[in-house]
Amino acid sequence: MTHSADVDQIRPGTPAMTVKAAAASGQSGYLGDVVQKDASGLWQLADASAASGVVGMVGIVVAGHKANYAGTWEAGEILDVVVIGRVFGISGLDETKTYYISDTAGDMAETAGSVTRVIGWAETADIFFVMPSAEPSS
Repeated sequence: MTHSADVDQIRPGTPAMTVKAAAASGQSGYLGDVVQKDASGLWQLADASAASGVVGMVGIVVAGHKANYAGTWEAGEILDVVVIGRVFGISGLDETKTYYISDTAGDMAETAGSVTRVIGWAETADIFFVMPSAEPSS
């Protein structure tokens, strides 16, 4: 997945439902990353190399709440995550494609990872619609 070079462009669209929660210990990443809410209720990078990395609530990080303008987030930071709806500013999308959670932590891909879970689809080259499949399948 290609992250937008201008992190000011990654933001929730209309309509979009966001969920706020802290990032898990040892986790860090970028706006635009695909994350999963773990059993403790904390966000961690989603990873389709194992079923445990894609179960439960998933979405795309659109904001962090520390004074950080580099487009990164870190452990303990409160994140805004779009769990359903539009995300603006992710570049390099193919609007004919459905996207899956990747085997690379935090990324999405046009092909399924080891465990199949859809994260959503591209509406345009830079508008993504988050609509995760209900349950992962292996």
